Amino acid sequence: MIRFYQHLGLFKVSARTSGGYRVFSENEIEDLQFIGKAQELGFSLSEIKELTLVRQSASQACPEVRGLIRRKLANIEEKIAALQQVRDELTHFTPPAVHG
Repeated sequence: MIRFYQHLGLFKVSARTSGGYRVFSENEIEDLQFIGKAQELGFSLSEIKELTLVRQSASQACPEVRGLIRRKLANIEEKIAALQQVRDELTHFTPPAVHG
């Protein structure tokens, strides 16, 4: 995955030992954790790339990050509403549970 992240520009090429093993700084580990967490939360790779670029330039971070987060929250709210509608429709066809 790290090579893929590097190819997309999400992560810089890390240092290597003489034996070819990657050596990660604490900041690089935090960056990888950020990318992984953002993916878990449903951000697309292009959104994560935008977020990582904004994180690197702190002067632009606040307005851009807030906008990205607002868009993502709106998207999540739409998904929740759609899932609730599907749940309600499916519940209509499901008999009530019998407690024994």
